[in-house]
Amino acid sequence: MGIHLVNSDLDVQHKLTRERFENAGVVVGEAQAAVTPATPFGQNVRSKSFFEQAVASAWQKTTQGIFDTGRWLQQAREELDRDVYNALRLPFCTRTRQRLIAIAAHPILATHVSQLPPSWGTLYALAQIDNHDLLRAALADGRIHPGLQRKDIRSALGLPPKPPRGAQKGDGQREAPPDPTAVGRVLTTAPAAEVTAALMNLGLDWFLKVMPTDWVPKMTRRVINLPQANDEPFIKASEMLRQILSSIKIASAPKTTPAVSASYEKVALTVLRQLNVVLAGAGIDEVTIIRKCAKENRCAKDKRRSGRRRAA
Repeated sequence: MGIHLVNSDLDVQHKLTRERFENAGVVVGEAQAAVTPATPFGQNVRSKSFFEQAVASAWQKTTQGIFDTGRWLQQAREELDRDVYNALRLPFCTRTRQRLIAIAAHPILATHVSQLPPSWGTLYALAQIDNHDLLRAALADGRIHPGLQRKDIRSALGLPPKPPRGAQKGDGQREAPPDPTAVGRVLTTAPAAEVTAALMNLGLDWFLKVMPTDWVPKMTRRVINLPQANDEPFIKASEMLRQILSSIKIASAPKTTPAVSASYEKVALTVLRQLNVVLAGAGIDEVTIIRKCAKENRCAKDKRRSGRRRAA
């Protein structure tokens, strides 16, 4: 009794034909072929001109720009053909190109860019230092800073001066290394003030490196036997006495409440006990204090008398 529809009838009735699209106002045309990329698979899309512009925009603007330039050069070397890379139009020579890559690849400098000077020559000189622990320490304590100049690097890091590059004689042969006795003659004949200034310029770290090992125990014994200053206990005791007197003054003031007064009296007693310990540790007793005070008063009187005589 029901109406039976055949599947083929439904397909004809609901089929999306060209006529149906056109009746609905939709323009039907041929399908467009997919556009294939112009660059073949596996070939770099960044060209020679791209890297030239990247380097030109970053070069020598800031310290970060120097590192960015080195990274651009490294990427160009990896992505471009050798001939194309060598033909890059850059604002510096091939030697500088290699040095900038070395700067950007340095494991210590590349992580402390904000602390470094904006000079690629100074940065390359820092990159040539093999002692990475020394670089880390110098960055931590501020010896390496944005104002550091290349000529000051070795003295700032406590390194000996760099020897002159293979000085040669007129016949092309290299000169013999300096004679230690000749160096000694220079040091002994030069004025003491000049020798001291030279040692100060080289730094203590350099001196400790070149100092003979058998000097260490000798210098240690001399330092231990040096007379120590005797004024330190008196200075400390003077500061403690000021604190005691100040606390007593506040505690005795009419406007001080009983609770506050008791608190300051407690402070005065505590400091007084500490003062006793300091004096005992320094071997100072009441007689020593009185004698020192009398000596200071006598010296003050002598100065006043000599002043009056000069005025007269």
